[in-house]
Amino acid sequence: MHCYAELRCLVIERDGGHGPAARFKRVFAARLPEGGGQVEKRLVLDLLHIDDPDRLASGGLFRFPFVTPEAVWALDSQTLVLVNDNNFPATGGRREGERDLTEFIRVRLASALP
Repeated sequence: MHCYAELRCLVIERDGGHGPAARFKRVFAARLPEGGGQVEKRLVLDLLHIDDPDRLASGGLFRFPFVTPEAVWALDSQTLVLVNDNNFPATGGRREGERDLTEFIRVRLASALP
């Protein structure tokens, strides 16, 4: 979790899958209510469906399909940095049979964080 404003934080929710088996890896903006109550959350980024207009990945869609996307920072109101921590010795996030590397990605959001 990374708080980017008073009572507003970024949270990563993920499943246990990696590579082709990954189904749910998302970043949400959570608003913590003053004095308690229910947390409001809004989808900010789906890590399995990141627009790729510069075609860094094939097909115009970039995926971050790791078991352990664990860190997220807001650099500014529209830019996030995410990190895959490779301390989980799984294989297959990027290439089947190869250990995952530590990867950092910087993503420009279509709109500002809520």
